[in-house]
Amino acid sequence: MRKAAITILLLAIGLLQAMAQHTVASIRETYQAVHETISMMSDSFPSEGIPMERYHLDVRQNLPATGLHHESIYMYYGELEDDNEEEPRIYDRHFLRFATTSYNFAARQYYEEFLYDEKGKTLFAYFRATDLDVGKYIDYRIYLDGERLLKLNVKATDDMHHDFGSIPATAFRQVYDGANPPDEYLEQIKWSKQKAKQFLNMFKSIEEVTYPYDE
Repeated sequence: MRKAAITILLLAIGLLQAMAQHTVASIRETYQAVHETISMMSDSFPSEGIPMERYHLDVRQNLPATGLHHESIYMYYGELEDDNEEEPRIYDRHFLRFATTSYNFAARQYYEEFLYDEKGKTLFAYFRATDLDVGKYIDYRIYLDGERLLKLNVKATDDMHHDFGSIPATAFRQVYDGANPPDEYLEQIKWSKQKAKQFLNMFKSIEEVTYPYDE
């Protein structure tokens, strides 16, 4: 009887864990909802749209060997629910929902996106890179449930006839799509996870010094 009860309990826990896991479909829905919210943000609020809420870091440096470097980072956040109803906080705590960065090293240009859940788990990473060695632009879409890879999608152009920021979707062709990528992509996936954590840590650091939470 006791073994049966334990078995039922373990099955229930496993079911709850499975329900809590993210899927490619749920990540796409979250991604679309985030972009819809960002598109409604306006500096003209309240006359139009919703309040503009984000952090923006603008970096300009003259780097050795590669020259002028410009990086623009945007971090969009959500509000965490206050579990203290008797003494609610004056300022709501935030969590990083979405981050973007665009930057260059010499003539090579890059654009990246990172999507997170409320607990700081990385859900999605997107990279567009300029590969001058082969004369192509490459897009990586990495779907994650934290550390677990759900899917990798890689597309590339046949040439570099378009401007980096305005490449039509029809210019890309499928290179890889699946959940068991070959070794040549493993380093890119590892790097994307590390980069996502770096932005998460950056966000937390900014929050600590710019947002006066009460204890």
